[in-house]
Amino acid sequence: MTEGSLSDEEIIRKLKCGIHLEDRTYQFRLYRKCFVGCDMVDFMVQARIVPSREEAVTLGNELMTYNHLFEHVTREHRFEDEFLFYRFGVTEGTADSTERSYADNDVDCDNDDVEKSRQELSIPELNQIGEQLRRGVKIKHRQYRLRTYKNCFVASDAVNYLVHSGLAESRRAAVSIIRRLQVELGFVHHVTNEHEFEGTMKKKLPRVYARKKLLDSET
Repeated sequence: MTEGSLSDEEIIRKLKCGIHLEDRTYQFRLYRKCFVGCDMVDFMVQARIVPSREEAVTLGNELMTYNHLFEHVTREHRFEDEFLFYRFGVTEGTADSTERSYADNDVDCDNDDVEKSRQELSIPELNQIGEQLRRGVKIKHRQYRLRTYKNCFVASDAVNYLVHSGLAESRRAAVSIIRRLQVELGFVHHVTNEHEFEGTMKKKLPRVYARKKLLDSET
């Protein structure tokens, strides 16, 4: 299904290990363990599974239709590069059912090992990752709700960089590492100091902006 040499099984493993799942709320309704369509498109392109966002959408629909890898949380949408919620697995019965027919747990992502290795990172190792992150993530002035935030980066870009550079084994691990950089080293902070680091997006705009503390003197 791709121009490269990845098999369907390898693509599925990459997606299930690399896509961040969390409980999300929309219009006062909770959807558990789901991901956002545009986040999966980001991941497919930056992991070089496909060369473009358009091809990511095509591949996503093939995986959704023929492999039954995931579905829209209410079964109302095809796969889109939008702020829409999807779940891995195909639900048996209603959209709220907890019975899922396609392998919620069929991919071994070594999450225990990832969590252990993340916790075992020393302070010098964290500093080194922070320096690589500083050099690798695009820093620029960004505007949100008529306010300009100087020298900041988008949280999802930082997560993507750690995963695709091999500094983190998964998006979950990347978020955990950056939270340690935030809490233990003060290396990053939310531009309004209102949020713990998160690696998601909302309606094409970053839900969380973060700014490197090392660059505060330049603002």
